[in-house]
Amino acid sequence: HTNTVDTFSGALRIIKLWASRRQIYGTGVGYLGGYGWTIWLASILFHDLANGSLVLPTNQPAQDTQTQTYQQKQQRDAINTIVVHFFKAANHMRHSSPLLVMLPKEMYTAESINSMDAAKQVATKRKTMAVVAPVSGGNCARSSTPSTTQSIIDEITRAASMTQNAVGDDGTVSIDALVHTLLPFNAEIEEGNSSSSGSTHCLVLQINQRHNEERLLPAQVKHWGSLHLLQTVLATESFFNQTDSIRPSSKMYRSRTNAAGGGGAGGDFAFVIQIKNNVSFEQPKLKDWLQERNAILNASQRVALPNAEVSLSFVDSDELNAFAGGHTRSSAE
Repeated sequence: HTNTVDTFSGALRIIKLWASRRQIYGTGVGYLGGYGWTIWLASILFHDLANGSLVLPTNQPAQDTQTQTYQQKQQRDAINTIVVHFFKAANHMRHSSPLLVMLPKEMYTAESINSMDAAKQVATKRKTMAVVAPVSGGNCARSSTPSTTQSIIDEITRAASMTQNAVGDDGTVSIDALVHTLLPFNAEIEEGNSSSSGSTHCLVLQINQRHNEERLLPAQVKHWGSLHLLQTVLATESFFNQTDSIRPSSKMYRSRTNAAGGGGAGGDFAFVIQIKNNVSFEQPKLKDWLQERNAILNASQRVALPNAEVSLSFVDSDELNAFAGGHTRSSAE
């Protein structure tokens, strides 16, 4: 196809943008990073272009096929078609147990196939997913958890549903349908729209700048916060025992103003785990669990972030809306 590499790269950019805006991007918090999404897209293209289930649009008038305008339009149509097909094909994989993504077997060595089998066994045991890299056989989804795996599946199902009628009779894709899939997950939180996530509570891991202390660096906070967010996700899954009702966010919130004083950007940060409203729990047990988790977090913080105060709290939707209104977001990867 016309400029195959650019076409693949264009489709991949849209998928990565979608994953980022839907807050399911980043290995540090249990989701897929760029390499994982690349392998997933490539595996679908290898398979479906070969068997004919994916056909890229090339039906423009012959006399126009050499013009730059035609070539650009053809590439845009091909990119959009690939993205829509990715959501459809990936959605068909949602019932796989485990969810296993791999390229054609001839791209793997005997050793990497053994690694792939091991990754599949681990994913089966943990009820997570495996995205197996060629040659090395490494699992790009090794940090995934049951809840982050389910969150990825839920978002792919949403995108597939929104784009299922996006392809017209002429083979072109509705841009509006693609744009709607890119609605930021943040907007649904901040506007109090819980229709898609069913969320009324959140766990908020806050990292606040101590007064008159050395300024917290975002990179330092991301590293520590992502590690402990992932540990908190696993602990949350164990406590609530309903992994399909837990929705970790791959974004790091940063305050718009510095509560510790001084000018410039805010020095307070936070990570969010949404808890859907169908989760049942006992308040006394939740209180004890939060105290236990805070003791663990504070022990680590005193060593790694001595100029910060760390807390894990359970908040309702109104508290979250007020919190989100005073913070901006950046990737936690």
